[in-house]
Amino acid sequence: MKAAALLLIWALPAWAAPDVAAVEAVRLARLHRPVLRSVGARKGQIPTYDILSLNVSADFPGRTPPVMVTFSVRIEAEEDIDEVEFAAPFFVAEQVLSEDGPVEFIADEAEGTLTVFFGRTLTARAEAEIVIDATLTLPCGVDAGPGCVNEGGLLHILADGWYPMNRRAPLADRFSYALDMRAPEPLVPSGTGERLSIGPRWQTASGIDASTLGLAVGAYTFIDRPGPIEAFAPPDVTAADAEQLAQMAEQAMHVYADLFGPYPFDRLALTAISDRAGVALGPQANLLLPVGLWPTTPPGSAQNAANRMVVHHEVGHQYFFNLLAIANPGDTWLSEGFAEYASTRASEVVTGTRDHARLNYWHYVLAATPTDDFAIDTPSSPQQPLAREVLYFKGSALLWQLHDRYGREAFDAALRAYVEQFSGRIVTTDLLETSLAASLGPEVTDFFDQWVHLAGFPTLTVSVRRANESRRDLTVGIAQSPARRRPWSGPLPVVIHAPDGTTRPAALEASADVQALRVEDGQWIEIDPELTWFRRIRPEPAGDVNLDGVVDGLDLLDVHAALGREPPDPAWDDRVDVNDDGRIDGADVDRLLQQFGQAN
Repeated sequence: MKAAALLLIWALPAWAAPDVAAVEAVRLARLHRPVLRSVGARKGQIPTYDILSLNVSADFPGRTPPVMVTFSVRIEAEEDIDEVEFAAPFFVAEQVLSEDGPVEFIADEAEGTLTVFFGRTLTARAEAEIVIDATLTLPCGVDAGPGCVNEGGLLHILADGWYPMNRRAPLADRFSYALDMRAPEPLVPSGTGERLSIGPRWQTASGIDASTLGLAVGAYTFIDRPGPIEAFAPPDVTAADAEQLAQMAEQAMHVYADLFGPYPFDRLALTAISDRAGVALGPQANLLLPVGLWPTTPPGSAQNAANRMVVHHEVGHQYFFNLLAIANPGDTWLSEGFAEYASTRASEVVTGTRDHARLNYWHYVLAATPTDDFAIDTPSSPQQPLAREVLYFKGSALLWQLHDRYGREAFDAALRAYVEQFSGRIVTTDLLETSLAASLGPEVTDFFDQWVHLAGFPTLTVSVRRANESRRDLTVGIAQSPARRRPWSGPLPVVIHAPDGTTRPAALEASADVQALRVEDGQWIEIDPELTWFRRIRPEPAGDVNLDGVVDGLDLLDVHAALGREPPDPAWDDRVDVNDDGRIDGADVDRLLQQFGQAN
């Protein structure tokens, strides 16, 4: 694997904190909500053949998808077979050849399949080459969905089945590939991080096999620059515009090289696609970025911060989806959650805060309800109403919780070992769990049992009272809801605050109904401020936001300080939302004043 030389521009202006709502309005619109179609087999079903390699040759006659395409597919039989069935929803075969010449086939457009008959038995472990001359039928208009848009002189294709895929498990193959795409000037095909129109020649990325292929074609200006990144942009995009996005990508590449290992490919293309796509996409070595992201934005602005988060997320997909591929919808979080976690780590380097990670946490826990939530490894996860909140934001927060439980050094080493172990392979949630348990210890299995394989999280209703006259001890009551087969268990971090502003750590057992906590001279307590658990905290009475056992002036001051906050502001704290309506306002002050003086 060739480690790309990285150039990080450190002399960037300091990043101010732009308005959270403005950042989120842009960021959420650009994050792709994944929809992996339920085609064919999932876990437990074994394909009868494996795709080893795929070469794609096409001529672009103009600003439309190519009419004729030639696919050269090399397969290996997993058992004795005399036919193969490809997923082919977006092309129709005109002729199919094997090493023995033309062979019979059935192209079923309604089912989106192509069945090829060898006329002989291909024995287990034997290989065969199949050449398919086909016509693309891909619907690629302005309303075709984010995977394919042809509008404004820009065409991009990133859809399952525009080339032959395994019918039983379309994403289960990793294959070597090469592209030979030709187009008349001024059109430029972009794929594998390189221009594909420099004469009729095969091109491929470095030695990492692919699980999907993405392609873009447009009247691009090619913008070359030092380092591994190049850009394909419309003529009205300036080199300065492209440079800002390239620097954002280089920031991420630098951070991820330390976290996950060297950037896995030789090049990285930034390719403009139509704004009609609505979202950014991260196929192998080629980030497809809507043209609306390209104009230069002032550092510290909401648009700039949102662009940075989106670019960092898509660079994360070079590791998580391209280097480590997924084949099952239930493992989508291993792509989206990991790319978003990577983006939060890059944001931490740029901004010096964990605000991005906290945004993701609150996005999930404030959106999830017992009726809408689901376990993150649910097979139907990409089609669920809360797909983005769970797959992206819960996925990122899961990794942060492991990070906080085991410490940065240990968790970073475990994640890097996972990447090294499964580079160029298909990953599953079970494989991740096994890998992390080997690095961090068997307790990881309990974590997965409670937070990965089950939906939901507890709301902890916490009541506090002074246990004796010395006031050195608190009696803390914890009630968990909703009721489960067994309560969430484990140490719940606590910070004890003294009158002089100093703090010291402690812990409570989350599953214990009533327990003592020695606070010495502590004035009030804060439960799990770093969000190391999936939980919400509700004081009892609700106005005791400082959890010192009495509703008093300190609680009132804290509510006043938080007035105007709305989720998913990273500074959100659900303790301060006295009336639990998702906004800190005068109604919270009124509710607190009604309880003023109450004590447990």
